[in-house]
Amino acid sequence: MNLLEAENAIKTRLEAQIKATATTDFDAPIVDSFPKDPVQHFENINPQGEILVIFAGAVPTIPEPNREGVVVQDVAIDWVVSVVMPNLTSHTGIYNWIEKVKDALTGWHIGDDTDAGTEWDNSGPMYCTNIQFIEEQGGIWYYEMTFQHILEESET
Repeated sequence: MNLLEAENAIKTRLEAQIKATATTDFDAPIVDSFPKDPVQHFENINPQGEILVIFAGAVPTIPEPNREGVVVQDVAIDWVVSVVMPNLTSHTGIYNWIEKVKDALTGWHIGDDTDAGTEWDNSGPMYCTNIQFIEEQGGIWYYEMTFQHILEESET
């Protein structure tokens, strides 16, 4: 499973949905991968805010062989989408974008994106498992949303 392809597909989906729902380009937060140096990055946050994506982990199920001798193992894959921005409740605030991110990813399949590779064709729909306030620092609000989907993998 190529996680970078999946992350890029999630970012592409978010970018398209965010731009489609933004009032203007200036209102739209930037969608990107989680930064390599979060502390330094968050000191210079984009004024429109940012939506950041990172692979958070995976939990494989116990493998089960089928009648043909093929071992099938599902994997629950978690992604964290961080929403970071200066406004809390305005029309361009973080509450608004949390809902838009949730709407953009809930029910969407990574395999729907042609750039994600065929290995993601067995990916179930994404769904939100957690939305959590992390912190406010210097007027910058930081929330994390966890999305999960199930990927059926087969091995011989």
